[in-house]
Formats: sequence, C-alpha cells, structure tokens
Amino acid sequence: MSETMQDSGVEWIGEIPIGWKVDSLKRLLDEPLKYGANEAAELDDRELPRYIRITDFNHDGLLKDDSFKSLPLEKAAGYYLKNGDVLFARSGATVGKTFIFYGEDKSACFAGYLIKASTNRHLLSPEFLYFYTKSPAYDMWKSSIFTQATIQNIGADKYAYLPIIMPPIFEQQAIAQYLDERCGKLDSIIAIKKEQIQTLDALRQSIIYQAVTKGLDDSVELVDSGVEWLGEIPKGWKVRKLKYITKQIVDGTHFTPTYVETGVPFLRVTDIQTESIDFESIKF
Repeated sequence: MSETMQDSGVEWIGEIPIGWKVDSLKRLLDEPLKYGANEAAELDDRELPRYIRITDFNHDGLLKDDSFKSLPLEKAAGYYLKNGDVLFARSGATVGKTFIFYGEDKSACFAGYLIKASTNRHLLSPEFLYFYTKSPAYDMWKSSIFTQATIQNIGADKYAYLPIIMPPIFEQQAIAQYLDERCGKLDSIIAIKKEQIQTLDALRQSIIYQAVTKGLDDSVELVDSGVEWLGEIPKGWKVRKLKYITKQIVDGTHFTPTYVETGVPFLRVTDIQTESIDFESIKF
C-alpha cells in the first residue's frame, strides 16, 4: 500500500487517499431519502410545476423538453425539488440512473419511481455525489445489489447504505468543478461525433437503398414498380410479397421460459444489436 493511500474498508472500492473517508449515504443527508408522487402524468401546463419522471432524463444528465408533464399544485405539494437534489431511479431497465436538479427559477416535483437525496452540504457536495454515481465504483455497488436480489430493484432502504467515498468538502467541490469542465468538453466532442455518425448513417442508408432498388447500372431503363413508396425499379426487375419467396415465416414462443445455465441460446429482441447478436447477455 502506498504511504499516501489507505484501505477504504470496502472490497470493491479498494484504497483511497489518506484523509478521505467512506460513509453511508443516509448519514450525509439533510433529510431521509424520499419517494416521489404516485400520480398520473396527464397535464402539460408549463405554468404548473414540472413532473419529472425516469423517462424525462438521459444518462447525460439533461432533461428532455419534448416530454414535459406537470402536476397541479395540490398534488405537487410535498414533492418539490430544490437545486442540487439528486434523483435515483429505483426500478426497471434504468434502475440506478441518476439526475441532479437545477431548476433555477422554475418549480418541479418528482415521480414515484424516483428517490430524492438532499445532501448535507457541509458533509457532501451534491455535484460530487452526482459524479460519483457516474463512476465504476457506483456500478460495482449496483452489481453487488443485483447479485443479492432476484429482480433489479434498488429501494430507499438499499440506497441509504450506498458507500460514499468522501474527500474533505473543499476537495469534493474542487473535484466536481474539474469534472464539470472536463466532462463538458468531452460531451461537446461526443455531440459532434454523434452528428457525424448520423450523417454517415444517412449516407450509408442512401447507398444501400440506391443499390437494392435501382441497381448498380445508372444507365438502365427504369419502370414503375407499382408500389408507391418504392417508386421506379430497373426494367426486368420484379416486386413480390415476402410470403411467396420464403419457405416459412413464424413468430417465436408466447410463454415466459425457464432459463438455465447452459442449453439452447434463446434469442430475445434485446439481444439483437444493429449489426450483430449480443452473445454476452444471451440466455439459455
């Protein structure tokens, strides 16, 4: 062990700098963890408090504007968010996903499948907590929770004991500011790359469409395909329904299977990627 490092006391965290601590989340809060409102998202009145649900934010920490929903004042009461509150998703495919709220001058409340953590800012910086939940340490903790449970669900009782690595508060703030700046630059680069990928994807689709509907000979005579959305096709080509040129078309099982450690690979929609099958997550 380095002279500047010490054992954290948590196996999957390992060593931490001397002077840092590890404590449970519940001991670093201003108030107990709280579940959101169990109300239907029916209104979209922007004069009312925004009703934040799991589906309203992505892993990039940004709220979607096109999914805005609101709650009446009487239903939002008791579930308001203040700047710096961190929300944790407690179930479903996005369990463990987090969001830090900065509403500025706009009021907002949160839904029942989310859990609110309001930190004691003398002990834990909310920004540091948020970045901590984007780290492999947090992922390893989630994996340890899932190993113990039959379903992927992390309630307030489990989040309360989330081990938080704690530098001194001034160092937490410096780390959060550093990460905000560095990650902001990386996010900008990622956004540019995504836009470039979308452009290349569109070009790829255009090339494929041209080849499979018009062929490789630009000088060939085109004729009406008889299908409105298909348009013209090369003379001599035909259009046939799939059922006439395949041996069989069937769908899969209509029951929930019992999975085993080894056996026949059972292909699900979630196993199919854009260009391949995800054999890492496949079940048997």
